[in-house]
Amino acid sequence: MANNRTHRVWLHNTTSPIDNAITWAMNDMDSTVMFLVSGDSDRFDVKVVDGDFGAEIFLVAWTSCPAEAQVSGSHPNKVCKGQKIHFNLPHMSSYTLAERRSAACHELGHTVALDHVWNTESQSCMRGNVIDRGTTYTGHDKSKIDENY
Repeated sequence: MANNRTHRVWLHNTTSPIDNAITWAMNDMDSTVMFLVSGDSDRFDVKVVDGDFGAEIFLVAWTSCPAEAQVSGSHPNKVCKGQKIHFNLPHMSSYTLAERRSAACHELGHTVALDHVWNTESQSCMRGNVIDRGTTYTGHDKSKIDENY
């Protein structure tokens, strides 16, 4: 969960396809729901990294709360300032634009306390199943963010 409605995202030496996908997902989370701004290495809520994290890691992307992050509260209201989104580039090499956007939307959603959606009718990027997962946040997703903040 983020610490407040201002969500600073630092694209830490990321490649342009990831930059573009994250920026696109940030724009889908409009300012009436969550205000996102670009950050820098001194003040960020989420650090985005991409690279080769190894073939033994089967995940394409994941969000974590690293040991160096500032943590407060407890589940389900645990706040992690300094979250990290990882994109495993070898697994994304064949991803289309829509698939990169979906992954970025999904992982950015986790940074604002959105959980997986298991409703097979949903077109949310938060669907747990990547097959036919959407590339945007639904009205339900945005309502949940509004509830949290």
